[in-house]
Amino acid sequence: MTHTAHPDRRAAAHRLSRAFRSPLAGLAGDLARYRWPVAVMRVLRRGRLFLPGRGEMRRALVALPALADHAAHLDEADALFFLSYRHYLARGMGADDRIRAAHAHYAQQSAAFDPAYRRAVAGGGLSLWGREAGGVAYGIRLSASRDAPWEGGLSLDFEVDGGPVCTMSFSLLPEDMLWSGGAPGRLAPLVVRKQSAQDHRYQAAFNRAFDRTTAAHLCFGALSGFALAQGMTRAVGISARRQPSVTPEAEARFRSSYDVFWETLGGQAGSPFGLVIPLPAFRRPLGGVTGAKRRRALQRRTHVEAVFESARARIAGHLPADPPQ
Repeated sequence: MTHTAHPDRRAAAHRLSRAFRSPLAGLAGDLARYRWPVAVMRVLRRGRLFLPGRGEMRRALVALPALADHAAHLDEADALFFLSYRHYLARGMGADDRIRAAHAHYAQQSAAFDPAYRRAVAGGGLSLWGREAGGVAYGIRLSASRDAPWEGGLSLDFEVDGGPVCTMSFSLLPEDMLWSGGAPGRLAPLVVRKQSAQDHRYQAAFNRAFDRTTAAHLCFGALSGFALAQGMTRAVGISARRQPSVTPEAEARFRSSYDVFWETLGGQAGSPFGLVIPLPAFRRPLGGVTGAKRRRALQRRTHVEAVFESARARIAGHLPADPPQ
């Protein structure tokens, strides 16, 4: 059965092709959004892909359907956002690493899944889990990142009655980029964004429904299901100092939001990007936790495990029945 390309997809592929012919292709969009010194810097960053010796990589990138899909739905017309943004995925990444990271993620998304997955993720999102409690609809949706693609190619949104209250974004990178001794041909998630809504009116009903489990823990349960469905057994949570949006004034707050959170999941030092987290994180031993605290911890674990199992099953349903070894 053949599929007709969506008009947005065809337009994106055309735009992608233009962008890969010249770093000036995105200049008009840059000038519409940024002051001219910033626009010039973005052109220069894109120019790294046009240096001698990178023609083969350009051809490989432009041929990736998942990259064209993502470009079709971005809030801005910048098909080379992985170079235009200075801090793509992590502070301190050079151009070669940013190009390799983008290629690894979008090549995997192009090859690993069926067309229904790619259409859903690039469009309205793929539902990984859902539940109704107390008259409120809860769900987790996986989609291509829209507003901040430099903080991860994929986003998990925890939704309350259809509105997101927590976003966790990540990209899949080669293991040898993420930790020493990792395999170049195997990928693992780098979790770059963990952002919660400022409006907490949903919180009281949420606490009753999920025994004070946090939306972020449930999102990470979904990420664990996504990863383990594909045989990925570790993730890396980015450290505050390398998070793309951190400022010196906000680093202490980011450290609490990122580093401390990864530690609650069992994350340990071992990656230049942050903390390495074994998956699934919620199966860590509870150690000396006893009594009422243990019962509450087990209740929270039950909620996360339900999300994990749902996400793993739904992702597995979009993978080939006999995946390549």
